[in-house]
Amino acid sequence: MTNNTDKHISDMEQASSLNQDMDDSELDAHIKAALQRESHIPFTRQVAAIVEEVSQTFSGQHRFLLLWAVGKWIGAILILIFAIYQFFQQESMMGLIAYASLTIICVLAEVAIFLTIWISIHSNNRQQEIKQLELQIARMNDRLLQPQNGEANNG
Repeated sequence: MTNNTDKHISDMEQASSLNQDMDDSELDAHIKAALQRESHIPFTRQVAAIVEEVSQTFSGQHRFLLLWAVGKWIGAILILIFAIYQFFQQESMMGLIAYASLTIICVLAEVAIFLTIWISIHSNNRQQEIKQLELQIARMNDRLLQPQNGEANNG
């Protein structure tokens, strides 16, 4: 953990020492190196990040709608189990067709609800990433402007 922290501190020192004359290719190389170091996240941290994303999605602005969707999802699963059980208990062709149709409708409902929840999780995740990038850009802008303000006050 301290090794990554040391690398992060050295990245911050390098970023604070950057001037506006830096070539874009140098900046790109610096960013790629930092991203490469951060891309090797352990599996447990990945699972924790996924759990956090899901919990943040269900605590957001539309949490009631998502909780309602999860309730419908559970209801569709129960109906699906009932329909499958009844399908194998039927002796008539009409009963088989009815319960097979109900099974197909339940599966389609499951897929639709799952996709709705999946899209909202990723939408929430993208909004959070954009906010983090805006914050990092603002901090980098403040660091780059600090030496200029210091030189203006000294001169």
